Amino acid sequence: MSGNFVQRGAPALLPKHLRAEMALKSGADLVIELPVFYACASAEYFAYGAVSLLHALHCVDSICFGSECGDLTLLQKAANIMAEEPDAYKHSLQSYLRDGYRFPLARQKAFQDFTKEERIASILEQPNNILGIEYLKALSSLNSPIQPFAISRIGSGYHETDLHKIYSSASAIRKTVSTTKELESLSGHVPDSALTLLKENYQVRFPVFLNDFSLLLKYRLLNESADTLTQYLDVSVELAHRIIRCRNQFQSFEQFCHLLNTKESTYARVSRALMHILLQIQKDDFSLCTAKAPFYLRILGFRKESVAVLSEIKKCANVPLLTKLTAKIPFLLGQKLLNADLFAADLYESVITENSIHHFKTNMSSRLYASSTSAAHIYVSISLLLLHTLPPMLPIRCGTPHSAITDPCRLYNSENAPPILLSSFLLPRHCMCKRQARPSFYCQNDAADLFPSHPTSSFSPASNLSL
Repeated sequence: MSGNFVQRGAPALLPKHLRAEMALKSGADLVIELPVFYACASAEYFAYGAVSLLHALHCVDSICFGSECGDLTLLQKAANIMAEEPDAYKHSLQSYLRDGYRFPLARQKAFQDFTKEERIASILEQPNNILGIEYLKALSSLNSPIQPFAISRIGSGYHETDLHKIYSSASAIRKTVSTTKELESLSGHVPDSALTLLKENYQVRFPVFLNDFSLLLKYRLLNESADTLTQYLDVSVELAHRIIRCRNQFQSFEQFCHLLNTKESTYARVSRALMHILLQIQKDDFSLCTAKAPFYLRILGFRKESVAVLSEIKKCANVPLLTKLTAKIPFLLGQKLLNADLFAADLYESVITENSIHHFKTNMSSRLYASSTSAAHIYVSISLLLLHTLPPMLPIRCGTPHSAITDPCRLYNSENAPPILLSSFLLPRHCMCKRQARPSFYCQNDAADLFPSHPTSSFSPASNLSL
């Protein structure tokens, strides 16, 4: 599973450990994190990263992926052409690119010219088909014995933004979450266990949007030149100069993506390029790391009854199973890959913290406006003034009893800070105050810091790993 940043060049709507918990409660036995280098890359590297991790386990015998066509034979034929790149196909592709076609359409036309089959060319119109082809290419390049299976996508199309009667698209679900507070409308579109977690964590741990990173990106761009920008993955010379010319017109992350979008560069490619700048993923580091990866396996969570799977992985895998961040990774490049994941987690968590505090201040301000003056309301006003004078990162005192959290007038921010009013909607019910039990193998601000512990549930978060 992708971490906190995903292949479309955007942050995940929900933090990675919350999504891992949803997967485990929905029946998954084990969730492994796809490093951010792969998760934010194009479909080719995204697929290669995922398949290489599974291949390194040496105990996986098959993989299954969705596609619009569901025809494995047809997908395999397309994968073979893309892997081998016959001269006739390459010449045709280059010709269409020189004529000004965007790469996806140029590739489709080149396929049509080479195969003389309209059907095989048409499968390149659909994103899940393209990703499935990349999975097959990765299996071939690794000479992996893993057997692929393709299933047909049904229900909504990939790009549809309205909820469907059955099997709504991820785009539609994200739109619903971003435009309404009535999460009950998602009932029947996501598993019940996932819906429960969504309700519990709404405006506490999610949603996180691309524009939440606008100021962070603007700061990064102001510190770059055209020459330094070309060092980052997916940033061409032309795009670098366009960024420098247009950066004073920057309003938001999404607006800037649309501003930079051209006939030659898709919105998704521009968004990924800007995300690589934000996450400081450079071309040289990417090439070195992806050429020799994987270096380790990092587990986000597993079901307690599936501990035998972990034992099998430990016995068969030819790369370290990373359960502690203090553990030695045998390669310097592997450590660089891990550091990138930790930086991405810290960045994502800082945005969550800022969003939570902003939501708290907004809600409390509206309550004050609607209330009459009393001693309690005066106390709230003073507390809000204090809140505005403090930095956006508010560490919660370790060891605070859960009962104090339910009483908004009794929670203290730190040893020396004044009392701050916090309401129960700001903190997850699994209690942020349990930070003193932070696992030693997670970094200070990793998302795993707030991964809930459910002693009565049937799965274990990664913090409970014991191998």
